[in-house]
Amino acid sequence: MTIEVGPVAANAAPVVNILKGVGWFGLGVIAYAVEGTEWLIKTATDKGKEIGPSVAKPIQAAGDAVEETLGDVGTRLKDVGMVVGRRAEAIERAMADRFAAVVERAGAPIVAEVGELKARVEELSKKIEDLQTKRDKPEKQ
Repeated sequence: MTIEVGPVAANAAPVVNILKGVGWFGLGVIAYAVEGTEWLIKTATDKGKEIGPSVAKPIQAAGDAVEETLGDVGTRLKDVGMVVGRRAEAIERAMADRFAAVVERAGAPIVAEVGELKARVEELSKKIEDLQTKRDKPEKQ
């Protein structure tokens, strides 16, 4: 079996030329994209440098205003915290005093009274022990 190459090669030449053309076109698109990208980067950078100061000033001023406002708010919050703390302490003292008064009126012993009773019980317990010791010891004659 023999294959004739002539007609196949003759038919392939236009396809190869088309493929070469597509390849050159692709390379041209890539080159244009690179050149366009370079141009875009340079142009955008130059424009940024040009308008930078006019944009930066208002942003800096806004930042300064926010910082000043937050500083004022922080100081005010600190002051409010101190006032609330003092009021909370005053309320706590008032509640403790009122509670002690209610307990006293109800006849319940308060902490000082309980302490006094405990000391008295210990004193009496000691006296009882001493009396028991004396009673249990035979007297020497």
